[in-house]
Amino acid sequence: MKEFRITDETSGQRLNKVLLKLLPEAGSSFLYRMLRKKNITVNDKKADGAQILQNGDTIRIWFSDDTYRKFAAGSREISGGSSKPSHHAADPDVLYEDDDLLFVSKPAGLLIQPDSKTSACMTAQVSDYLFRQKKSDTSGIFRVGPANRLDRNTSGVVAFGKTIRGQQYLAEQFRERSMKKYYLALVKGNIPGCAGEEVLTGWYRKDRESNVAHLYTEKNKPASALEVQLGISALAGSHEAALLKVHLLTGKSHQIRVQLSGAGHPLAGDPKYGDAAWNNKLARLYGLKRQFLHAYQLELAGLDGQPLTISAPLPEDLKRVLKGEKLWVPGIPED
Repeated sequence: MKEFRITDETSGQRLNKVLLKLLPEAGSSFLYRMLRKKNITVNDKKADGAQILQNGDTIRIWFSDDTYRKFAAGSREISGGSSKPSHHAADPDVLYEDDDLLFVSKPAGLLIQPDSKTSACMTAQVSDYLFRQKKSDTSGIFRVGPANRLDRNTSGVVAFGKTIRGQQYLAEQFRERSMKKYYLALVKGNIPGCAGEEVLTGWYRKDRESNVAHLYTEKNKPASALEVQLGISALAGSHEAALLKVHLLTGKSHQIRVQLSGAGHPLAGDPKYGDAAWNNKLARLYGLKRQFLHAYQLELAGLDGQPLTISAPLPEDLKRVLKGEKLWVPGIPED
C-alpha cells in the first residue's frame, strides 16, 4: 500500500489528475476501475475521480509493490517530491522568485522538457534546485512545470509555478494574454524606426512531420490555418540589419521566425527560415551558431496585484554580434 497526503501546495486538484501524475502508465479507465473497487481510496472512503482534494486528505493506493512500480514507471523523478532529485545539475539562473512563482533565464541549447534522447532539461534543473533548497512540496504529487515554452536554441525568460496556486495563476495569465512577452531579434534588411509598434498579421500552419511552419495570406490560407499576430519595433538599424523589439501577441511554435521571414526580414542565424549566406557571414565574423532570438522580458501582475517586470540579460554570443555590427542599444539588459 502507498499513502500520499495532500498539502497546501497540492490542494484544489481533481483526484483523477493527481492519480495520473502518480501513476502515469495506468491510464484513466484502469484508474476508474480501481476507484470503483476501492483499490484507491481517499480518507479510507470510496472516491470519485472528479473529487476536489483538500489539504489534509489522504490517498491510499492498495496495490502490490510490483504493480505500483509498473504503473509509476513512466514518472520522471524531477518533481521535487519525496524521492531524490534525478541528477545534480547546476542551479538555474534565477531572475525572480517568491513563494509561488519562479522566473529563470534559459541558456541556448537547453531543452525546456526532456525528449527521447536526453533527460537534461530546464524543468529537471529547476526541480532539482527546488528540492535542494527545500522549497518544494514533499507529497510526491506536485510536478513543477514551465508556463511558457522556448525553442532549444532560443534563450531567455521561462516562468515556473512553484505551487499549484502559482501554476494556475501563470496559466491564466498566458491563456488570457494578460502577460506581455517581448523578444530581441536581429533580422536582415533595413527597417526604419517608428514611434509605435507595427503589427504583422498572417495565417499559420505547422507541419508536424517536417517540423516546419508555413505562413499564408488571408486570400490563400488553408482551412486549418490559424491567425497569428506579431508586434515589431526597430531599436537600431543599418543598411544590412535591424535590431527589433518583438511583441509576441499570439504564441505558436516557430511563429516569430516564420513571420519575420515571411515579412522579408529573416532572423539572423536561423537555419530553417533564414538567409544561409548571411548566416555564414555572421558565423565567420562572430561565431554565431544559433538564431538571434532572446526572450528578454515578461510583464505581468504579480499574485499581489502589483506590476512585475522580469528581464533576462542578453547572452554573450548575441551581445558580441550586436556590438560588432554597431547595433548595440543602451538599456538592453546585461549581467
